[in-house]
Amino acid sequence: MMKKCKNRQTTVATGIAIVLWTIVVLSSRIIAEPIAENADKFLGNVSPSQSNGMPSNFSDYWNQITPENSGKWGMVERTRDNMSWGSVDMAYEYARDNGFLFKQHTFVWGRQEPSWIGSLSEDEQRAEVEEWIKAYGDRYPETDMIDVVNEPINTPASFREALGGAGETGWDWIIWTFEKAREYCPKAKLLINEFDVVNNGALLQTYLEIINLLKERDLIDAIGIQSHCFSVQNDWPDTIINHLNLLAETGLPLYSSELDLQGDDSLQLLLYKAYFPIFWEHPAIKGITLWGWQYQRTWIDLTYLLDRNDNDRPALTWLREYVSEHPTGAIAPAPEPRQTAGSAIPILSTDAHGGLYLHLYGEHTVTATLYDLQGRVEARSNGTLAAGNHQLQLRSACRTAGTRLAVVTIDGRTRLKMVLPALLHP
Repeated sequence: MMKKCKNRQTTVATGIAIVLWTIVVLSSRIIAEPIAENADKFLGNVSPSQSNGMPSNFSDYWNQITPENSGKWGMVERTRDNMSWGSVDMAYEYARDNGFLFKQHTFVWGRQEPSWIGSLSEDEQRAEVEEWIKAYGDRYPETDMIDVVNEPINTPASFREALGGAGETGWDWIIWTFEKAREYCPKAKLLINEFDVVNNGALLQTYLEIINLLKERDLIDAIGIQSHCFSVQNDWPDTIINHLNLLAETGLPLYSSELDLQGDDSLQLLLYKAYFPIFWEHPAIKGITLWGWQYQRTWIDLTYLLDRNDNDRPALTWLREYVSEHPTGAIAPAPEPRQTAGSAIPILSTDAHGGLYLHLYGEHTVTATLYDLQGRVEARSNGTLAAGNHQLQLRSACRTAGTRLAVVTIDGRTRLKMVLPALLHP
Protein backbone atom coordinates (compact mmCIF):
# COMPACT_ATOMS: atom_id res chain seq x y z
CA MET A 1 0.00 0.00 0.00
CA MET A 2 2.81 2.36 0.89
CA LYS A 3 4.48 1.56 -2.42
CA LYS A 4 1.31 2.44 -4.35
CA CYS A 5 0.98 5.74 -2.50
CA LYS A 6 4.57 6.58 -3.22
CA ASN A 7 4.08 5.89 -6.94
CA ARG A 8 0.91 7.96 -6.90
CA GLN A 9 2.73 10.86 -5.23
CA THR A 10 5.51 10.61 -7.81
CA THR A 11 2.97 10.64 -10.62
CA VAL A 12 1.20 13.68 -9.16
CA ALA A 13 4.51 15.50 -8.65
CA THR A 14 5.58 14.70 -12.20
CA GLY A 15 2.24 15.93 -13.51
CA ILE A 16 2.58 19.20 -11.58
CA ALA A 17 6.11 19.66 -12.92
CA ILE A 18 4.92 19.12 -16.49
CA VAL A 19 2.06 21.58 -16.04
CA LEU A 20 4.40 24.20 -14.56
CA TRP A 21 6.93 23.68 -17.36
CA THR A 22 4.16 24.04 -19.94
CA ILE A 23 2.96 27.26 -18.31
CA VAL A 24 6.49 28.66 -18.33
CA VAL A 25 6.99 27.75 -22.00
CA LEU A 26 3.62 29.15 -23.03
CA SER A 27 4.19 32.31 -20.98
CA SER A 28 7.55 32.92 -22.63
CA ARG A 29 5.90 32.42 -26.03
CA ILE A 30 3.09 34.81 -25.16
CA ILE A 31 5.35 37.62 -23.97
CA ALA A 32 7.81 37.23 -26.85
CA GLU A 33 7.65 40.08 -29.33
CA PRO A 34 9.48 41.02 -32.51
CA ILE A 35 13.06 42.14 -31.96
CA ALA A 36 12.38 45.57 -33.49
CA GLU A 37 8.91 45.99 -31.95
CA ASN A 38 9.92 49.25 -30.27
CA ALA A 39 12.42 50.44 -32.89
CA ASP A 40 11.90 53.14 -35.49
CA LYS A 41 12.86 50.78 -38.33
CA PHE A 42 11.77 47.22 -39.01
CA LEU A 43 13.74 43.99 -38.76
CA GLY A 44 12.08 41.43 -41.01
CA ASN A 45 12.60 38.02 -42.52
CA VAL A 46 11.36 35.73 -45.28
CA SER A 47 8.27 33.56 -45.43
CA PRO A 48 8.53 29.93 -46.55
CA SER A 49 7.52 28.69 -49.98
CA GLN A 50 5.00 26.22 -48.52
CA SER A 51 1.42 27.44 -48.02
CA ASN A 52 0.67 25.26 -44.97
CA GLY A 53 1.12 28.07 -42.47
CA MET A 54 3.67 30.58 -41.25
CA PRO A 55 6.26 29.37 -38.72
CA SER A 56 4.74 29.68 -35.25
CA ASN A 57 7.75 31.60 -33.95
CA PHE A 58 7.94 34.19 -36.76
CA SER A 59 6.41 37.01 -34.72
CA ASP A 60 8.71 36.21 -31.79
CA TYR A 61 11.54 37.71 -33.83
CA TRP A 62 10.44 39.65 -36.95
CA ASN A 63 7.99 42.41 -37.89
CA GLN A 64 8.25 42.51 -41.69
CA ILE A 65 7.71 39.78 -44.29
CA THR A 66 9.17 39.12 -47.74
CA PRO A 67 8.30 35.90 -49.61
CA GLU A 68 11.65 34.21 -50.21
CA ASN A 69 10.64 32.38 -53.39
CA SER A 70 6.86 32.16 -53.66
CA GLY A 71 6.37 35.69 -55.03
CA LYS A 72 8.69 35.22 -58.00
CA TRP A 73 6.97 35.00 -61.37
CA GLY A 74 8.45 31.61 -62.19
CA MET A 75 6.97 30.20 -58.97
CA VAL A 76 3.52 31.76 -59.33
CA GLU A 77 2.95 31.01 -63.03
CA ARG A 78 4.82 27.78 -63.74
CA THR A 79 2.20 27.00 -66.38
CA ARG A 80 1.07 29.81 -68.63
CA ASP A 81 -2.18 31.44 -67.45
CA ASN A 82 -2.33 29.21 -64.38
CA MET A 83 -1.48 31.30 -61.29
CA SER A 84 -0.61 29.62 -57.99
CA TRP A 85 -0.98 32.19 -55.21
CA GLY A 86 -1.28 29.99 -52.09
CA SER A 87 2.05 30.80 -50.41
CA VAL A 88 1.82 34.51 -51.24
CA ASP A 89 -1.74 34.59 -49.85
CA MET A 90 -0.46 33.05 -46.62
CA ALA A 91 2.34 35.57 -46.12
CA TYR A 92 0.25 38.58 -47.19
CA GLU A 93 -2.63 37.71 -44.88
CA TYR A 94 -0.28 36.97 -41.98
CA ALA A 95 1.38 40.37 -42.42
CA ARG A 96 -1.98 42.17 -42.47
CA ASP A 97 -3.31 40.23 -39.47
CA ASN A 98 -0.24 41.13 -37.42
CA GLY A 99 0.28 44.69 -38.61
CA PHE A 100 3.59 43.85 -40.31
CA LEU A 101 4.90 45.43 -43.49
CA PHE A 102 4.70 43.16 -46.54
CA LYS A 103 7.11 43.38 -49.47
CA GLN A 104 6.59 41.53 -52.74
CA HIS A 105 9.71 39.91 -54.21
CA THR A 106 9.81 40.25 -57.23
CA PHE A 107 8.18 41.16 -60.58
CA VAL A 108 11.04 40.91 -63.10
CA TRP A 109 14.25 38.95 -62.55
CA GLY A 110 16.59 37.07 -64.86
CA ARG A 111 16.33 33.94 -62.73
CA GLN A 112 13.22 31.98 -61.78
CA GLU A 113 11.44 33.24 -64.87
CA PRO A 114 8.60 31.11 -66.25
CA SER A 115 10.18 28.41 -68.38
CA TRP A 116 7.68 29.08 -71.18
CA ILE A 117 8.45 32.79 -71.61
CA GLY A 118 11.36 32.22 -73.99
CA SER A 119 9.19 30.49 -76.59
CA LEU A 120 6.93 33.53 -77.10
CA SER A 121 7.24 36.44 -79.50
CA GLU A 122 8.32 39.80 -78.07
CA ASP A 123 4.76 41.16 -78.29
CA GLU A 124 3.48 38.14 -76.39
CA GLN A 125 6.26 38.43 -73.81
CA ARG A 126 5.45 42.08 -73.14
CA ALA A 127 1.75 41.30 -72.80
CA GLU A 128 2.47 38.46 -70.38
CA VAL A 129 4.66 40.67 -68.15
CA GLU A 130 1.94 43.31 -67.99
CA GLU A 131 -0.69 40.66 -67.26
CA TRP A 132 1.47 39.29 -64.42
CA ILE A 133 1.99 42.68 -62.79
CA LYS A 134 -1.70 43.58 -63.12
CA ALA A 135 -2.80 40.22 -61.68
CA TYR A 136 -0.60 40.78 -58.64
CA GLY A 137 -1.83 44.35 -58.12
CA ASP A 138 -5.48 43.28 -58.36
CA ARG A 139 -5.01 40.49 -55.81
CA TYR A 140 -2.81 42.32 -53.28
CA PRO A 141 -3.78 46.01 -53.44
CA GLU A 142 -2.48 46.79 -49.92
CA THR A 143 1.08 45.63 -50.55
CA ASP A 144 3.50 47.96 -48.78
CA MET A 145 6.62 47.55 -50.92
CA ILE A 146 7.65 45.78 -54.13
CA ASP A 147 11.03 44.76 -55.54
CA VAL A 148 9.95 45.69 -59.07
CA VAL A 149 13.16 44.65 -60.84
CA ASN A 150 15.63 42.38 -59.10
CA GLU A 151 19.33 42.30 -60.02
CA PRO A 152 19.02 44.34 -63.25
CA ILE A 153 22.81 44.55 -63.62
CA ASN A 154 23.98 41.13 -62.46
CA THR A 155 21.03 39.05 -63.67
CA PRO A 156 18.90 40.99 -66.20
CA ALA A 157 15.68 39.53 -67.57
CA SER A 158 16.10 37.32 -70.64
CA PHE A 159 13.06 38.98 -72.26
CA ARG A 160 14.24 42.58 -71.70
CA GLU A 161 14.23 43.40 -75.42
CA ALA A 162 10.46 42.85 -75.42
CA LEU A 163 10.14 45.56 -72.75
CA GLY A 164 12.14 48.15 -74.68
CA GLY A 165 15.67 46.84 -74.31
CA ALA A 166 18.36 49.45 -73.79
CA GLY A 167 16.47 52.06 -75.81
CA GLU A 168 17.35 55.74 -75.59
CA THR A 169 18.28 55.72 -71.89
CA GLY A 170 20.25 52.47 -71.91
CA TRP A 171 17.71 51.03 -69.46
CA ASP A 172 14.32 51.47 -71.16
CA TRP A 173 13.21 47.96 -70.18
CA ILE A 174 13.54 48.81 -66.48
CA ILE A 175 11.66 52.10 -66.91
CA TRP A 176 8.81 50.29 -68.71
CA THR A 177 8.54 47.73 -65.89
CA PHE A 178 8.39 50.45 -63.22
CA GLU A 179 5.74 52.32 -65.22
CA LYS A 180 3.54 49.22 -65.20
CA ALA A 181 4.15 48.64 -61.50
CA ARG A 182 3.18 52.25 -60.75
CA GLU A 183 0.03 51.85 -62.85
CA TYR A 184 -1.19 48.60 -61.32
CA CYS A 185 0.18 48.91 -57.77
CA PRO A 186 -0.42 52.60 -56.97
CA LYS A 187 -0.33 52.22 -53.17
CA ALA A 188 2.98 50.34 -52.96
CA LYS A 189 6.47 51.78 -52.54
CA LEU A 190 8.47 50.71 -55.58
CA LEU A 191 12.05 49.49 -55.12
CA ILE A 192 14.90 48.27 -57.25
CA ASN A 193 17.13 45.57 -55.76
CA GLU A 194 20.73 44.48 -56.49
CA PHE A 195 23.72 42.73 -54.91
CA ASP A 196 27.38 43.76 -54.62
CA VAL A 197 26.49 47.46 -54.51
CA VAL A 198 28.21 47.88 -51.11
CA ASN A 199 31.52 46.44 -52.25
CA ASN A 200 31.84 47.10 -55.99
CA GLY A 201 32.36 50.73 -56.95
CA ALA A 202 31.83 50.30 -60.69
CA LEU A 203 28.59 48.38 -60.18
CA LEU A 204 27.43 51.03 -57.69
CA GLN A 205 27.87 53.78 -60.29
CA THR A 206 25.76 51.82 -62.79
CA TYR A 207 23.13 51.25 -60.12
CA LEU A 208 23.02 54.98 -59.36
CA GLU A 209 22.60 55.71 -63.06
CA ILE A 210 19.50 53.48 -63.21
CA ILE A 211 18.13 54.86 -59.94
CA ASN A 212 18.45 58.47 -61.11
CA LEU A 213 16.66 57.67 -64.39
CA LEU A 214 13.76 56.24 -62.39
CA LYS A 215 13.83 59.10 -59.90
CA GLU A 216 13.61 61.69 -62.71
CA ARG A 217 10.37 60.02 -63.80
CA ASP A 218 8.96 59.65 -60.27
CA LEU A 219 8.92 55.87 -60.65
CA ILE A 220 11.00 54.79 -57.63
CA ASP A 221 10.34 55.27 -53.91
CA ALA A 222 13.25 53.49 -52.24
CA ILE A 223 16.44 51.55 -52.93
CA GLY A 224 17.03 47.89 -52.09
CA ILE A 225 20.53 46.80 -51.11
CA GLN A 226 21.14 43.07 -50.96
CA SER A 227 23.53 42.43 -48.09
CA HIS A 228 24.47 38.78 -48.42
CA CYS A 229 27.52 37.32 -46.73
CA PHE A 230 29.50 37.07 -49.98
CA SER A 231 29.18 40.84 -50.50
CA VAL A 232 29.56 42.03 -46.92
CA GLN A 233 31.54 39.97 -44.51
CA ASN A 234 34.99 40.28 -46.04
CA ASP A 235 34.62 43.89 -47.13
CA TRP A 236 35.96 47.00 -45.45
CA PRO A 237 33.38 48.70 -43.22
CA ASP A 238 34.56 52.07 -44.56
CA THR A 239 33.76 50.94 -48.11
CA ILE A 240 30.27 49.81 -47.11
CA ILE A 241 29.57 53.07 -45.27
CA ASN A 242 30.86 55.17 -48.15
CA HIS A 243 28.68 53.28 -50.66
CA LEU A 244 25.63 53.66 -48.41
CA ASN A 245 26.32 57.38 -48.19
CA LEU A 246 26.51 57.67 -51.99
CA LEU A 247 23.17 55.89 -52.31
CA ALA A 248 21.68 58.13 -49.60
CA GLU A 249 22.67 61.20 -51.62
CA THR A 250 19.80 60.33 -53.98
CA GLY A 251 17.44 61.39 -51.21
CA LEU A 252 15.63 58.04 -51.36
CA PRO A 253 15.20 55.74 -48.35
CA LEU A 254 17.46 52.68 -48.29
CA TYR A 255 16.53 49.14 -47.27
CA SER A 256 18.96 46.34 -46.53
CA SER A 257 16.88 43.78 -48.35
CA GLU A 258 18.63 40.41 -48.01
CA LEU A 259 21.10 40.31 -45.13
CA ASP A 260 22.81 37.13 -43.95
CA LEU A 261 26.17 36.41 -42.32
CA GLN A 262 27.83 33.01 -42.40
CA GLY A 263 29.87 31.13 -39.84
CA ASP A 264 29.92 28.82 -36.84
CA ASP A 265 28.52 30.23 -33.60
CA SER A 266 31.65 32.19 -32.68
CA LEU A 267 32.34 33.57 -36.14
CA GLN A 268 28.73 34.47 -36.89
CA LEU A 269 28.48 36.37 -33.59
CA LEU A 270 31.66 38.25 -34.41
CA LEU A 271 30.38 39.09 -37.89
CA TYR A 272 27.04 40.39 -36.63
CA LYS A 273 28.80 42.60 -34.10
CA ALA A 274 31.12 43.95 -36.80
CA TYR A 275 28.68 44.46 -39.69
CA PHE A 276 25.05 44.63 -38.57
CA PRO A 277 25.46 48.04 -36.85
CA ILE A 278 26.80 49.54 -40.09
CA PHE A 279 23.37 49.02 -41.65
CA TRP A 280 21.15 49.46 -38.59
CA GLU A 281 22.76 52.70 -37.48
CA HIS A 282 22.88 54.34 -40.90
CA PRO A 283 20.29 57.15 -40.92
CA ALA A 284 19.15 56.49 -44.51
CA ILE A 285 18.34 52.81 -43.88
CA LYS A 286 14.73 52.44 -42.80
CA GLY A 287 14.57 48.68 -42.41
CA ILE A 288 16.50 45.43 -42.66
CA THR A 289 15.25 42.08 -43.96
CA LEU A 290 17.30 39.04 -42.96
CA TRP A 291 17.32 36.21 -45.49
CA GLY A 292 16.26 33.21 -43.40
CA TRP A 293 16.67 32.16 -39.77
CA GLN A 294 15.46 28.58 -39.32
CA TYR A 295 17.92 25.73 -38.89
CA GLN A 296 19.15 24.41 -42.25
CA ARG A 297 16.41 26.32 -44.10
CA THR A 298 18.58 29.14 -45.40
CA TRP A 299 19.83 29.23 -48.97
CA ILE A 300 23.45 29.59 -47.76
CA ASP A 301 24.65 27.12 -45.13
CA LEU A 302 25.49 28.40 -41.65
CA THR A 303 23.59 31.66 -42.11
CA TYR A 304 20.61 30.43 -40.05
CA LEU A 305 20.06 31.93 -36.58
CA LEU A 306 18.40 29.04 -34.76
CA ASP A 307 20.13 25.77 -33.88
CA ARG A 308 18.80 22.26 -34.46
CA ASN A 309 16.74 22.52 -31.24
CA ASP A 310 15.18 25.85 -32.22
CA ASN A 311 17.30 27.69 -29.69
CA ASP A 312 18.79 31.07 -30.52
CA ARG A 313 22.33 30.96 -31.81
CA PRO A 314 24.62 33.50 -30.07
CA ALA A 315 24.27 36.02 -32.91
CA LEU A 316 20.48 36.05 -32.52
CA THR A 317 20.73 36.50 -28.75
CA TRP A 318 23.10 39.42 -29.31
CA LEU A 319 20.83 40.85 -32.03
CA ARG A 320 17.85 41.16 -29.70
CA GLU A 321 19.99 42.82 -27.01
CA TYR A 322 21.63 45.18 -29.50
CA VAL A 323 18.40 46.37 -31.13
CA SER A 324 16.77 46.93 -27.74
CA GLU A 325 19.72 49.18 -26.84
CA HIS A 326 19.65 50.98 -30.23
CA PRO A 327 15.93 51.35 -31.06
CA THR A 328 16.53 54.45 -33.13
CA GLY A 329 19.89 53.51 -34.65
CA ALA A 330 21.13 56.53 -32.72
CA ILE A 331 24.84 56.21 -33.42
CA ALA A 332 24.84 57.01 -37.13
CA PRO A 333 28.03 56.50 -39.15
CA ALA A 334 29.59 59.81 -40.14
CA PRO A 335 29.79 60.40 -43.89
CA GLU A 336 33.17 59.42 -45.23
CA PRO A 337 35.26 61.98 -47.11
CA ARG A 338 36.04 61.31 -50.73
CA GLN A 339 39.59 60.31 -51.60
CA THR A 340 41.56 63.48 -50.99
CA ALA A 341 44.90 64.40 -49.50
CA GLY A 342 44.91 63.70 -45.78
CA SER A 343 42.26 60.97 -45.90
CA ALA A 344 43.05 57.34 -45.26
CA ILE A 345 41.50 54.89 -47.70
CA PRO A 346 42.36 51.30 -46.70
CA ILE A 347 43.03 48.89 -49.54
CA LEU A 348 41.85 45.34 -48.86
CA SER A 349 44.77 42.96 -49.00
CA THR A 350 45.85 40.18 -46.68
CA ASP A 351 48.25 37.27 -46.71
CA ALA A 352 48.16 33.87 -45.06
CA HIS A 353 50.25 35.04 -42.11
CA GLY A 354 48.16 37.98 -40.95
CA GLY A 355 49.74 40.69 -43.07
CA LEU A 356 47.51 43.70 -43.75
CA TYR A 357 48.25 46.28 -46.42
CA LEU A 358 47.25 49.92 -46.07
CA HIS A 359 47.54 52.98 -48.31
CA LEU A 360 47.56 56.42 -46.68
CA TYR A 361 47.16 59.85 -48.25
CA GLY A 362 48.93 61.68 -45.43
CA GLU A 363 50.69 61.12 -42.10
CA HIS A 364 48.57 59.26 -39.57
CA THR A 365 48.86 57.39 -36.29
CA VAL A 366 47.86 53.79 -36.98
CA THR A 367 47.22 50.94 -34.55
CA ALA A 368 46.45 47.41 -35.73
CA THR A 369 45.33 44.72 -33.29
CA LEU A 370 44.70 41.02 -33.85
CA TYR A 371 42.09 39.30 -31.64
CA ASP A 372 41.02 35.68 -31.30
CA LEU A 373 37.33 34.79 -31.16
CA GLN A 374 37.30 35.14 -27.37
CA GLY A 375 38.44 38.75 -27.65
CA ARG A 376 42.00 38.11 -26.45
CA VAL A 377 44.76 40.22 -28.00
CA GLU A 378 47.19 38.05 -29.96
CA ALA A 379 49.26 40.76 -31.62
CA ARG A 380 49.46 44.54 -31.92
CA SER A 381 51.31 46.99 -34.13
CA ASN A 382 51.25 50.78 -33.78
CA GLY A 383 53.10 53.87 -34.89
CA THR A 384 53.00 57.05 -36.96
CA LEU A 385 53.08 56.30 -40.68
CA ALA A 386 53.81 58.61 -43.57
CA ALA A 387 51.78 58.82 -46.77
CA GLY A 388 52.17 55.80 -49.00
CA ASN A 389 51.80 52.01 -48.92
CA HIS A 390 52.39 50.11 -45.70
CA GLN A 391 52.37 46.48 -44.61
CA LEU A 392 51.10 45.90 -41.08
CA GLN A 393 52.46 42.64 -39.69
CA LEU A 394 50.28 41.00 -37.07
CA ARG A 395 52.03 37.77 -36.12
CA SER A 396 50.59 35.87 -33.22
CA ALA A 397 52.50 33.63 -30.84
CA CYS A 398 49.59 31.19 -31.13
CA ARG A 399 50.49 28.40 -33.54
CA THR A 400 46.96 27.10 -34.15
CA ALA A 401 44.94 27.80 -37.26
CA GLY A 402 41.67 29.66 -36.77
CA THR A 403 39.62 32.75 -37.47
CA ARG A 404 40.85 36.09 -36.16
CA LEU A 405 39.56 39.66 -36.09
CA ALA A 406 41.85 42.48 -37.18
CA VAL A 407 40.97 45.97 -35.94
CA VAL A 408 42.72 49.01 -37.39
CA THR A 409 42.40 52.49 -35.89
CA ILE A 410 43.65 55.60 -37.66
CA ASP A 411 44.15 58.71 -35.52
CA GLY A 412 42.15 57.05 -32.74
CA ARG A 413 39.15 56.22 -34.91
CA THR A 414 38.27 52.65 -35.79
CA ARG A 415 38.44 52.40 -39.56
CA LEU A 416 38.45 48.64 -40.06
CA LYS A 417 37.07 45.49 -38.46
CA MET A 418 38.21 42.72 -40.75
CA VAL A 419 37.55 39.02 -40.23
CA LEU A 420 40.54 36.92 -41.31
CA PRO A 421 39.25 33.34 -41.71
CA ALA A 422 41.32 30.25 -40.93
CA LEU A 423 44.68 31.96 -40.68
CA LEU A 424 47.78 30.06 -39.61
CA HIS A 425 50.19 32.11 -37.54
CA PRO A 426 53.65 30.49 -37.61
